[in-house]
Amino acid sequence: MGELDQQGIKATAPQFPNPKTPEIPAWMQTFREAIGEAGDELVLVGHSLGCLIVLRYLSDLGMSARVAGIVLVAGMADIPQWHPNELFTPPLDFNKIRQIAAKRVCIYSGDDDRVEPERTKELAKLIDAELVEDPDKGHFAGQHGCLELPSVLKAVHSCYTLN
Repeated sequence: MGELDQQGIKATAPQFPNPKTPEIPAWMQTFREAIGEAGDELVLVGHSLGCLIVLRYLSDLGMSARVAGIVLVAGMADIPQWHPNELFTPPLDFNKIRQIAAKRVCIYSGDDDRVEPERTKELAKLIDAELVEDPDKGHFAGQHGCLELPSVLKAVHSCYTLN
């Protein structure tokens, strides 16, 4: 986020309550409060479970809402063992997500040990997203030595340069 701030791009990272045991209603409320109103200057970035939070947020918006883009890192479209769950009830509306988000990018690493690359590839197809492989990043977390993500920064910039 520091690099985005230095470039004049306001960035916010919601601090979700109980990160080890996600409570989806509380996470959604935290996310909505951090985001505020959707708008054509807004780029949403999600990682892992955070991708589903972004997708649920967009699915719940009205059809006239617009955002500049979404960047989903190590994401997935579903967690079957979580049904029923507030993330999937009602079902995610991938058509609406495609219409609301002008640019869509999914990023994966072939050596991710938490979200299989095929799940991110499936998500990219569902939302008609640009698919980017960022090799040797594991699950894109600090414990994998992943402290900087130039691929994410580039994807965020691509959302602002879309014409």
